[in-house]
Amino acid sequence: MEPPLNNYCGGCNAECVPTKPDVIISECVDGQRLVPCVDNPCTLVRCSAGTECVTNNCGGCNAKCVPIKPIVQCTSWTDWLDRDDPSGTGDWETLSDLQQDFPSRICDAPTAIQARVVGTGQDALATGENFVFYDATIGFVSRKEDQKNGMCLDYEVRFCCPDVVPDCPAGSWTPWFDRDNPSATGDWETLTPLRKENPGRICFSPTAVHARVISTQVEASLAGESIHWYDTTTGFACINEEQDDGMCLEYEVRFCCPPCPNWTPWFDRDNPSATGDWEVLSHLRPENPGQICREPTDIEVVL
Repeated sequence: MEPPLNNYCGGCNAECVPTKPDVIISECVDGQRLVPCVDNPCTLVRCSAGTECVTNNCGGCNAKCVPIKPIVQCTSWTDWLDRDDPSGTGDWETLSDLQQDFPSRICDAPTAIQARVVGTGQDALATGENFVFYDATIGFVSRKEDQKNGMCLDYEVRFCCPDVVPDCPAGSWTPWFDRDNPSATGDWETLTPLRKENPGRICFSPTAVHARVISTQVEASLAGESIHWYDTTTGFACINEEQDDGMCLEYEVRFCCPPCPNWTPWFDRDNPSATGDWEVLSHLRPENPGQICREPTDIEVVL
């Protein structure tokens, strides 16, 4: 049980509540026992240029030099997630438990992990604490018995999930569009109204669509919400009544437009001296016979 929690609602109250379960990782991958290491063994190791020292508590307080990892350039991070606090044996933010506690918010195989102190945002590596695990495969673990003062800070983590972002290898992405907010029935970022409100900025046949939460830039599929539409034909829609809390997050979308292999010449059949400038296909075709295909896939407009 946790120490008694104070409650001043209606009186000076205290109650005992269940502790959050720690993840039990008693052995290393090779079967060795995890050893408490209060002093960082890397303080006794000098690494050559291009390498850095990492610790390993499996079977002893070990240190070794490894090539320095390049700075992570991630195209899609998850939200910052925090499943544990250091009230028990430490702070256990392991991937398997986080995937269970936050379903649909972490991909199956993250490529990178970042950890920071809750509240201050300080990078975990700048705290001076010792970590048992800090990798994208297992997650992040900081134990009290490995710290000189016997206490851990409270951490939160996020993972890199680049595979959830659609590819646009041969084409180009449009700008991000945000035409709606979820204050009414939901957030409707659908192609038909987006095209009307942004004439000439979205191609006729997008090959990919990408939606993300505006406030966090987390990819829509990792936001933990039920998505009503998410395709290149309709666009994107999140409906409030389909969410557990009755409210969608606010999203923005962009579309991948393939390059055109064969553009027509530029046409200018009208000017705005009368009711406007009418450059419509039904007039352009008879005035330019044989120069416009039967089913164009895209259009560009310039002044």
